[in-house]
Amino acid sequence: MVSALRFFAASENTFLSKVAARYADVIGATKIELRDELRDASNDKVPGYFDPATNTIYLDSVTGINSHVLLHEVGHALMSHELDNPNSQLSRQMTQLYDAVKDSLDSAYGATNVHEFAAEAKANPEFRETLKNIHPNGGKFSAWDK
Repeated sequence: MVSALRFFAASENTFLSKVAARYADVIGATKIELRDELRDASNDKVPGYFDPATNTIYLDSVTGINSHVLLHEVGHALMSHELDNPNSQLSRQMTQLYDAVKDSLDSAYGATNVHEFAAEAKANPEFRETLKNIHPNGGKFSAWDK
């Protein structure tokens, strides 16, 4: 896991490099498994998913081997417990931001729920650009700035 993140940390893409390096420093004991024809609990084909019960990231051996999927699933691994904690200030702030912008996200996967919102914000460059163009409640700062 750490070696894959370190590989992306060597990227010329500055944002990708910084996120991957930071994730590599804090990922801890999260496991990673590659699977052929990966399916989620609903039996849908997916490129990856994180199982918080086992602290394991599962990646499809074909469609899950890229920076977007890896960073997205690592984001879940790092944030899922915090976002599930209603007493967490980070969880409350992220949920408040998500609620303020979700109707402006159209069909973006990050509009699914606060977990996908947080994971996509770090992993998906197109989603970040969308967030940079949304100003919640007409405010000065974009959703990305917050």
